[in-house]
Amino acid sequence: MVRSTLTTEQARMLADLGNQSVGSDDNDAVAKPSQAYKWMTRHWDLPFTLMGGTVSMREAGQKYLPKNPNEREEDYRVRLRRAVLTNVFQMTITNLSSKPFTKPANLSEDMNTQVAEWVTTDVDREGNDINKFARMVLEDALVAGKTHILAEFPRITDEDGVLTLADVMSRGLRPYLTHIKARAVIGWKSELVDGVEVLTQVRIAEDAKKDVSRFEEVVVKRVRVLEPGMFELWEQDPKSKEWHVIDRGETALNFIPLTTFYTNRKDFLVGLPPLRDLADMNSAHWESSSANPTCCTLLVYPSCSARTWVPRLTPKDRMLLKRSRSHRTALCIRTTPRLT
Repeated sequence: MVRSTLTTEQARMLADLGNQSVGSDDNDAVAKPSQAYKWMTRHWDLPFTLMGGTVSMREAGQKYLPKNPNEREEDYRVRLRRAVLTNVFQMTITNLSSKPFTKPANLSEDMNTQVAEWVTTDVDREGNDINKFARMVLEDALVAGKTHILAEFPRITDEDGVLTLADVMSRGLRPYLTHIKARAVIGWKSELVDGVEVLTQVRIAEDAKKDVSRFEEVVVKRVRVLEPGMFELWEQDPKSKEWHVIDRGETALNFIPLTTFYTNRKDFLVGLPPLRDLADMNSAHWESSSANPTCCTLLVYPSCSARTWVPRLTPKDRMLLKRSRSHRTALCIRTTPRLT
């Protein structure tokens, strides 16, 4: 883990920005990212676009492949369509995130047997063991400079009543881990407790699918708000674009069970891409290599040809030609070509 040093002014600015959200209406402000998040997004855009490969770079258009001076729109679209990304950035991220997990993780000898079984078989209730889960976490951290892990437990409602240990075991209720990607945490608040900075609120953006008919579904935007001892789930109405609470509840925890992993920490919950220089170099190669297909086309398929080259000479040209002492001088005479 790498931690970069900030100036006093930068540290003060980020500390203020991290606790700010734009907007006065809570119904709208819940989905508005903090200023610190916006600052990180400017640095994240290129690395995450590169991770999307050639398709994402083409969709970005002139943002990463600007038009040349006096280049026609039609010519630019052809050049963009022919451009292919040599994705060194993605290959580097994949290799770096895979190397630590070429061998299975070693579990401590005093680990609970039941917990060890969960970790080695399905740590996130999505079929991923600890090695696959950790690799995904590391990959996101290498791209963004940070990522998050949330500890969760299936929700138990009042209708369930008091559950015994046998009930919990029979229903398969157990804690599990959820990977919260860097771009999902759009805002947070914190305070110092005994000299340690502690989260007091975090907002997590989510996408959810809702059925609108038997065969159709729509994707709706949601924001999960976590605070010590409680949670809220906000959803945006697809038609009115208004936000409203669709669920809320209490938890038995007096803290937010969110852990942040950094690869390039700048401040509390603030991280920047550690391989940004490599991303810039890959983007420059994308721009320069976009002309290669056009150059190859012009070289392989000449635009014109001639069988005989007969110059039309004026009397003055004939006089100069007679005075010339070499064939090279004659080639310098201005002539009008005529194809035969």
